[in-house]
Amino acid sequence: MPNALNLDGIALTRDQGRWRRVAEKLAAEVLRPNAPETDRSGVFPAANIEALKKSGLLGLLIPTSLGGGGGDVATAILVTEALAKGCISTAMIYTMHQSTLMLMVALATPEQAERFLAPIARGELFGAFAMSEPGSGNRIWHMDSHAVADGDTFVIDSFKSFCTSAGHADFYLVPTRGSADGGATDLSLFWIDGDEPGIEPKGEWDGMGLRGNGSRPLHFNKCRVPAKNASATRPPAFRS
Repeated sequence: MPNALNLDGIALTRDQGRWRRVAEKLAAEVLRPNAPETDRSGVFPAANIEALKKSGLLGLLIPTSLGGGGGDVATAILVTEALAKGCISTAMIYTMHQSTLMLMVALATPEQAERFLAPIARGELFGAFAMSEPGSGNRIWHMDSHAVADGDTFVIDSFKSFCTSAGHADFYLVPTRGSADGGATDLSLFWIDGDEPGIEPKGEWDGMGLRGNGSRPLHFNKCRVPAKNASATRPPAFRS
């Protein structure tokens, strides 16, 4: 393959190799030096996230038409692995950020894509997926909470079992039932800005080796979300 090179015995495209090298350099120069204190103190690795924003890696899975890296899942795996060799907490934060992107790319209207995805591609925002709820068990797509329509906004009162980057993310992607009458898998997705009043992290996180990732329960306590921040269609991954 003329467009491929071989790294560590695995044939990668040039783009895959390039993104992995970006992640390896970041891991060696920024993440690894910060990792001992991050895990010892449980402090959220804000400096690492700023470095991720500058690296272009936050937009890896966003199409090039929106300024992103246009990467695929295989590339994201390579990058995450490289980051984890520097700081596991940061790699977990990055994983949950990435988990928001494929749904957003699939569901965002053109206006939403420009408003939400383009800033991520520019390295301005990082996010988290606030999904699981106490009654879900291993059915993480099962939601008890629901949105309440109120004029041109929705009111979200939703308690999530835990959320990586809770209290630190620039935005949260939050699934709930679309209404009180909707079934547990009849879901809508909402973009909630990280500085929205009513976002309340609960407790502390003390996971061995992952103390810096900020995972903890998160209550969206009557957060008001503009209707334009809601998905226009049901998430395909959750359709029953």
